Amino acid sequence: VPRAQSVAPTLDALFDRMLEEIEAFAAQSHADTPYDFYLICRRIERLLTNPDARTALVSMDIPVQDLSRRVKRHGTAHDPSSSSGQPQVVPGHFWKAVTKGDVKTVEYFCSSGVATASSLDSNGHSAFWDALAFQQSAVADVLLRYFPPGSPGAVDLAEVHHTRQDTLLHLLCYFDQFDATVAKVMRSVFDATPAHLLVRLNHRQQSFLFIAAAKLNFWVLSLVLKQCPPEVVQQLFFAADATGHTCCSIMSHSPAAAEAVTRARVHVAPAPREPDRVPRHMMFPLDTGARPPFSDVCFRLERGPVVFAHGVLLGAVSEVLRQAIAEAAVAEDAWVVRVHPSITHASSLRYALALVYGQPVRCPFPGQAEHLWELLLFAALYCLPQPVVDFAGDLFQPFMADNVDLCC
Repeated sequence: VPRAQSVAPTLDALFDRMLEEIEAFAAQSHADTPYDFYLICRRIERLLTNPDARTALVSMDIPVQDLSRRVKRHGTAHDPSSSSGQPQVVPGHFWKAVTKGDVKTVEYFCSSGVATASSLDSNGHSAFWDALAFQQSAVADVLLRYFPPGSPGAVDLAEVHHTRQDTLLHLLCYFDQFDATVAKVMRSVFDATPAHLLVRLNHRQQSFLFIAAAKLNFWVLSLVLKQCPPEVVQQLFFAADATGHTCCSIMSHSPAAAEAVTRARVHVAPAPREPDRVPRHMMFPLDTGARPPFSDVCFRLERGPVVFAHGVLLGAVSEVLRQAIAEAAVAEDAWVVRVHPSITHASSLRYALALVYGQPVRCPFPGQAEHLWELLLFAALYCLPQPVVDFAGDLFQPFMADNVDLCC
């Protein structure tokens, strides 16, 4: 300890000299380096608050509190907010790093506390917005990691473009390469976004799902079907834009639709586990389309044959179906439930019901995008059991957006 105390004045003098040298370098260099000096002072200040470091310095009779005050004073002199009273101006090379995808520089500013995901550029857009607008998904991922939704400096989920009224979800759907990193960012933003922002429309009266539909981004489409409540699904998929189109009509007329169907490989998902025993009177006639014995519910499509099923079973597995049956009119000794007009193929409806019944059947239309899409749509709209929704999603997997890691 006596030896340590003897070197304390020397360390104190070296500390002063270090601050003088850094400050002199900042004054002689380009305009942004004073910010670097500010960052260095902030980091030294943090080091001095470390309990172990403070204990060691105190043991050598070094005035830690005095050092902290001096560092803070030197750093504040180069902090733009200290003289103007305005929010701190973030240096220009941070914005360049955001737009160019320089992840290390962005991490440096975030870890130093100088910039956050909500820092604003000269146009009033946040750093997170700029990262998405310039399609820098790695930068967006870093900003979310440092400033997750709900934390200080976090992403403003309600941020919109001043003129186009696009939301963050619109920007994510615009990405040219919808890879695993974009999907990860999309999932984080989507999960944190409240329902009223999910259905927010831009200047063309289009939600973010219109962009996903036009690009046939089935990763996003399936995410909405699996995660959103039925009323949100209804509004997103079937609300018309300024030209009268819906997401479903845009998908059917998309020039990429035919290419996607021919490109997708045939994918046969494993059939659901065969139950130990299915009562004969509860078997569902998938192939013949005949009316099952004791069935009392009739599903009517806009065109095509009717499909019969058992109300007691359907009402037990789906609150939406139970409500639809309760409100249905009775005709020909059965409750008549009119199926949503987007479901046009009786085979898709029959297969969805067969899965609800738990029958060990394989998909009768593997690789047929339109039928598989209606299967997934029916399962989501009518809140079928989650294993059925997941199985329908597995069947639709080949049509997901290219190069997306479905496990993220």
